[in-house]
Order: sequence, then C-alpha cells, then structure tokens
Amino acid sequence: MKKKILAIVVIVLFIGGVAGLNVVKIKKNPGVSVKTTKVVEGDIVKYAFAEGTIEPKTTENIYVYTPGTVKEVLVKPGQKVKAGQVVLRLDDAELKNQLKEAENQVELLEVQLSDAKKAEKLPGINQTSTKSLKVQLKSARDRVEMLKEKIRKTQLKTKLSGVVLAVNVEAGQTANPGVPVIVVGDLSGFKVKGRVNQFDAALISPGQKFTAQAEGLEREYTGIIETVEPQAVKTVSAQGEEIKVGFSGKITGDITGLKPGYKVDLKIEAGRKNGVLTLPFETIVERDTKKYVFIVLGDKVKLQEVKLGLSDDLKAQVLSGVKKGDLVVVNPPAELKDGDKVKVK
Repeated sequence: MKKKILAIVVIVLFIGGVAGLNVVKIKKNPGVSVKTTKVVEGDIVKYAFAEGTIEPKTTENIYVYTPGTVKEVLVKPGQKVKAGQVVLRLDDAELKNQLKEAENQVELLEVQLSDAKKAEKLPGINQTSTKSLKVQLKSARDRVEMLKEKIRKTQLKTKLSGVVLAVNVEAGQTANPGVPVIVVGDLSGFKVKGRVNQFDAALISPGQKFTAQAEGLEREYTGIIETVEPQAVKTVSAQGEEIKVGFSGKITGDITGLKPGYKVDLKIEAGRKNGVLTLPFETIVERDTKKYVFIVLGDKVKLQEVKLGLSDDLKAQVLSGVKKGDLVVVNPPAELKDGDKVKVK
C-alpha cells in the first residue's frame, strides 16, 4: 500500500514539474518584440529636381543685314525702348553716293528714251534702240529702289518694347550679319529653361507646377512647365557624361528680384495623390519582386501582399492589401515570419 501511494506521489510530482516547465517556457517566449504604426490616409507628392536659367519673357536679337561700319549706337544696356525705336545706325555715306549716281542714271535714260520715242516716228528709224532703252531704264529704277532699301536698313529698329540687355558693338566698329549687335528683352515676365536627367524626364510634362529658388534670394518663385523637348542630349560635366532632357516653363507669380541669367534650383511637382492610404517605406518588405507588410492580428502577424502606387521620399500610396487603421510592423526583423507571435512595444 505504501509503495502504491509513493508511486502516485511521484507521478503527480512529475506531471506538476512538466506543467511548471511549460509555464516557464511560455513566460520565456512572449513573442518577437516589434514596433508598429497604423495605415492612415494622407497626401503623396512626387517631385523631380532640376537646374535652370532665368530668361526674359521675350527676347529680340537685332542683326545687321549686310556688313557695315557702325556710325552711331543710340542705346545702352538697361535702357528702356519702345517698338519701332531706332537703336543703331550704320554709315550710309557710300550707299547715298551710289543712290545719287543711280538716280542720275535714271534721269539720263529717261531723256534718252524720250528722244528715241520722238525719233522713231520719223521714216526709216529702227525701234530697237527704244526697246533697249526701256530695259535699261527699268534696271536703273530697280537699282534705285534697292539702294533706298539698303539705306533704310542702315537704321536698325527694335520690334519689341522692353529693356536693352546687351550692346555688342561700338561706333567705328564693323558689324557683321550672324552676330546680334543689340539684344532687347521684355522683362514684364520671365521664363526658365532647364534640363532634367533621364530618370526624372519620364516624370515631367506640360502643365506641372514648380518652385524655383535663386541663390542669394531668400524666397521661392512659382511657375508652370510649358514644353518638354522630344529628344535627349548628352552633357559633359565634372561628374562625367549625363543624358538629359530639356524643358521650359514660365514664372507665374511675383517676379520681384529676378534677373535674366540667374541660375535657379527647380522643384517640379511631378505627381500628386490627395487623401489616399499610405504606408511608410520602413513597413514594406520585398520578397520575390513582390511587396509585403506584416499586419498585427491579436498577438500574431500576417504576411500580407500589397500593391503600391505613387510614392514620395518617405511613403507610398497603397492600392490594395490593407485598409485604414490596420496595424503594421515597422522595420520587421529579417527572421519574422507569417504567423509568428509578436509583442508590440
């Protein structure tokens, strides 16, 4: 009987010991400690960055039509001008001498033609000389008109009302076609020209808004992209060769402080989604090219695939896979698996 009682006691103690060990194990394995955040609604704004140069709203380059000596420059940089105003004169003395000779030639031919017409009425006079004189007279008159036009073109006028940006010649110098002698700009507004790298080029399009920051000016300017060039170009800099795409835009807000030639840093709003579900990048893991998050359900996690949309520097738009208010793990440990028990910090 004593042996039977002793055996029962041993069995009870053994069962109690096993149970105690299990309790200890449970206490020692409360789950993986994790940080979490909630899926919330927010705004996603994607930016592209570029450098640009400020240019006048409109620019006119004024050229000479033929090589000539500058007689007089009538404007200086910074001076305001009106459309139709004479800004430079070339020396026209030689042209005027040629015009005088041509006009004298016309007068002489007119007299000769008049005499020839009278003479041809006489019997036996050939009319060939009259026809020849008519041809010569027409040619002489054409030359007079051509010289008058050349003289008119020695007075260079601006077609644009604005400000003189550059004067590239002085009196006495020879001016040649192909090189602007005077540059006039309309400074009532400004545009910006720039280039973006080929990665950001796919993000920008006409109509997008941008902000521009000029070095030394403690303010931002606003604008809109107007055109994007259809072809990329290769550029060379200290960093090596780069492929870039050109674009242009206009400054739409206040232009106070801007000047043509200023360099600006551009921040282009390439995409925007307002009031959408968002996830911080530190909650997202990639496995086999797919994106996942760990959703906390009670004291365990579920590995959930998600589809993402537009993203900015910190977060991404969620198209599917989670709902507002879901609790997801932040920076999940590499060893964390679907169904693991977790303890939220």
